[in-house]
Amino acid sequence: MSTKSKLNIHSALLWLPQLAELACLVPTIEIQVSDGDPVAAIEEAVSQVGSPAFVRGDMTSTWLTAGPEGFKVEGCARAAYRLIEADTHAKGFALTSLLVRRWIDCGIGISFDNGSPIPLEVHVLACPTEARCLHFIWDEANLPHKLQRAPTTEEWKAVSTARRSITAKDRAFLERNARKASELCAPLGEDLWSSQFIRDQDGRWWLIELERHEAAWHPATCPKG
Repeated sequence: MSTKSKLNIHSALLWLPQLAELACLVPTIEIQVSDGDPVAAIEEAVSQVGSPAFVRGDMTSTWLTAGPEGFKVEGCARAAYRLIEADTHAKGFALTSLLVRRWIDCGIGISFDNGSPIPLEVHVLACPTEARCLHFIWDEANLPHKLQRAPTTEEWKAVSTARRSITAKDRAFLERNARKASELCAPLGEDLWSSQFIRDQDGRWWLIELERHEAAWHPATCPKG
């Protein structure tokens, strides 16, 4: 594990270890980029979390999928090199680690333009004592921006169906786990975090991302202060 003093404050390598006791955290394996060619390490990690798999960098702002043709070892390897290059040349710092995580089948029936499925994704802004904001992320503001085009009528129907499927029981589960995540990460010097959850095809919710509140997007009406 990289030393915390060398990590960006938004690095997943800071918050992931804090959340080990959360049952809804997606199984994830860290690979040290400095250990050499990451392909063999990715192959080993995929064998442990299962194939297909998902690869991202240690920074929340640099994660990439393997692409529509490759939620498998070969695609992950290509994405790994793209991540390393993007961080080193575009963002001005070297990527310290790659994270290989279990792929969660969570599509709502439509896809991004690169072919990867759009998930049923909910963000919850919470501190240890309260959840301040909960919203389905693919709303009228975000989906056209992500697709870089106007969604079709059928795509909007799929989005609307997904949004309506979030029950009061779901909300209670998400808010409870978001508060717990914020509590576990309070030793990092921040107690207001944005937890990002997705729901799989069997109805189970998984925590895939955690962001400090100042880095997270939430609606303007959300009380972030």
